Amino acid sequence: MVLFLISSCTESTSHLLREEYETESYMPEVDVPWEYETSNGYMCRSGSVYYINLDSWINYYDVETGKSGVLCGKPECMHKDATCNAYTGVPLGQLQIYEGKIYWLANTTLFRADLDGNHREVVQMVDNMNGLNGRFFLQRGYLYTCIIGQEVVDGQSVSTIRCNQYILGNPDQPAKTLFFEEFKQQANYICRFVGNMMYFLVDTMDTQDTEMPTKEIYLYTYDISEDIWKETWHTTEPWEIYGMCLYEDEITVLSIQTDYMTASHAQVKLTKFDLEGNFMQEAENIELDSGYSTARIVDQYLIAFDYVNDISKYMIYDWDGNYIARGEAGYVANVMGMDENGLFLRSINGVDDCLTLLPMEDLSQAENIIEFAPPML
Repeated sequence: MVLFLISSCTESTSHLLREEYETESYMPEVDVPWEYETSNGYMCRSGSVYYINLDSWINYYDVETGKSGVLCGKPECMHKDATCNAYTGVPLGQLQIYEGKIYWLANTTLFRADLDGNHREVVQMVDNMNGLNGRFFLQRGYLYTCIIGQEVVDGQSVSTIRCNQYILGNPDQPAKTLFFEEFKQQANYICRFVGNMMYFLVDTMDTQDTEMPTKEIYLYTYDISEDIWKETWHTTEPWEIYGMCLYEDEITVLSIQTDYMTASHAQVKLTKFDLEGNFMQEAENIELDSGYSTARIVDQYLIAFDYVNDISKYMIYDWDGNYIARGEAGYVANVMGMDENGLFLRSINGVDDCLTLLPMEDLSQAENIIEFAPPML
């Protein structure tokens, strides 16, 4: 592994862009929301309206009125081709609400529009985003991009992870690379923000051990105000990272250990850190029911999945492993987020790409609140 930490620090100099950003309290207009980060950025919310990118098209659902549709305010638009304001051109594109606008990144172009789908415009360009797990984040005046790439170094193919920082709305300001790392193994990352701190979790797999792959896991923190990036935790273990969330001023990381011979039996481990990134404790391991081999975490809940016969069976536990509810959703369901209205899943139902709601009063009931069949372009 080759690591380049390009961030630096100058004493008594704040790197915050506005004085009002000098708080660790959540600022809903300019902070990345945690509730829907499990979606990997595909879903966001403003007031009573939820927005989700379904197969390159921005859809919305108003929980108060029950109305849904594609996010386009153009008169007489048929929503059938790339001229529609709702079309992003990126099947797995992320969305974020920031200061009353909805933003999305299409390849290297950052777009935004009004929340009713009008006034679509280009904001700025970013550097090369060819690769895997490309993400963008808007946090307190900065634009961050993260990408997993492939490069050839000394004749060997390596995986790379890069995190860049831009000033939002300043297209002439070049990117600042906060983090760049090369790996000889497969690598992945999870990025989260709390106030003026970024938490960057990296895990790599030794693919030579097929029976019990070993993971190198690192947790980095980046202090935006002080412009300091540092490693706060490192471990080596046969567990794979599946999620990271914030609850009650603690960072909780979800790891899963699977029986790789059958892929049908898994144990779950939750590791907790304080907001400085310091290791606190590991909860007791939770053994999932037979067939449930993957899981996600939101708030105080663990959602485990068993994908069988085109149906996603799910079981919901609390973080102590106590059973809460079970049910079924569409094919290949995945967690989009959770808030006071319930748990949101994205799934496939025939030709439709669906947003499914499990209401808080009965998490065993799954209702498709958006069913969208993408048009053939």
